Amino acid sequence: NWQETRRETFWCWQCRGGCKVDKLIEIDHCEGADYFQYYGEDNSYRPFSNPELCVTEDGFDKESRPLRLKKCDGGIKQKWDNSGYPNSDVGFNFDKSKPWEIHPESKMDKCVTQMHHPKAHERVFIRRCHKPRINTTSKWVTYG
Repeated sequence: NWQETRRETFWCWQCRGGCKVDKLIEIDHCEGADYFQYYGEDNSYRPFSNPELCVTEDGFDKESRPLRLKKCDGGIKQKWDNSGYPNSDVGFNFDKSKPWEIHPESKMDKCVTQMHHPKAHERVFIRRCHKPRINTTSKWVTYG
């Protein structure tokens, strides 16, 4: 029984109101989600509906500094390392059916997290990995 329901729930990255410049990345139910894709050529995450935009870091350790969509510019704030959990290869050279962590490029001590047990419209942001690993909110999986 999880949050008063026995129904299995899937959570996905979303940009409420459509994926446009400056939209926040939040988690929400996966039904109707605008899927995000990883682009290995430049280590970016982009919404399927608008691949000219990249998920961009906006600071660390604060829910008030969530990931946002910005025009892709190839900058370091739009580059991501992916690792199997807890220690594995960087990139997607691991089993995608198992959870992995997403880190700002070259900052393996920081993780992308929503920080709580999931609920709709929680912001996705970056923080030091220690606490998200304890709460298992540093882990991401492929949906669909």
